[in-house]
Amino acid sequence: GTLVQDIPRQVPEACNHSPRADRSTVSHKVRIEPHTHLQRILQRRSLWVNSKHHQAVNQPAPGLSFCAVATDGIIEALEAADHPYVLAVQWHPEGLWQTDAASRKLFKSLIAAAGQGLAQK
Repeated sequence: GTLVQDIPRQVPEACNHSPRADRSTVSHKVRIEPHTHLQRILQRRSLWVNSKHHQAVNQPAPGLSFCAVATDGIIEALEAADHPYVLAVQWHPEGLWQTDAASRKLFKSLIAAAGQGLAQK
């Protein structure tokens, strides 16, 4: 795939993806694509997330597809359709799990997949 090396420089109209707030503070919304693994896990179409990055996926690598996009068009999550559990998010659910049910669902899904051996295949 390809990379946006520096969001503020290359996508000047982008929202702030690296605010000075700590990881327990949400900063922007993402739209979750329908009929994706992420949407099945979270059971929703949008989500407020925290953000601490200045780089992003531009074009996903072969075998990967985006499953969540920020309101500015920056790809925020990827998954692989041909694998039982490949899911990558650009935000930091580890900073939100105590107050955010969606973050807890992400961790529970990973734990369940690991328990079934799906995360290793």
